[in-house]
Amino acid sequence: MFTDLKRHLNKKLKQLGIENKVEAALVCEAWGKAVVSIFGKEGAKNTRALFFKDNTLTIQVENSSWASEVKMRESKLVEGINKELGKDIVKRIRFKVG
Repeated sequence: MFTDLKRHLNKKLKQLGIENKVEAALVCEAWGKAVVSIFGKEGAKNTRALFFKDNTLTIQVENSSWASEVKMRESKLVEGINKELGKDIVKRIRFKVG
């Protein structure tokens, strides 16, 4: 029953032309969970998902130190996001400092 509901919902989102926007919002939400699981609350305070496009999640980091920390754990973060979403959608993370 839930599979039918999910399929119907996905079809409706596509018809409305908002499937990509909803998917991007879900990726950004999954970022929050992944970053907390790896870096704790400190990571959530110093990083923020900005947008998702073309399998790339762009995040803002507080400073270059956080960019380095995220870069070192990029594969683990990508894995956590994809696991949360139940599909292999995020391929890389891009950073903006500031």
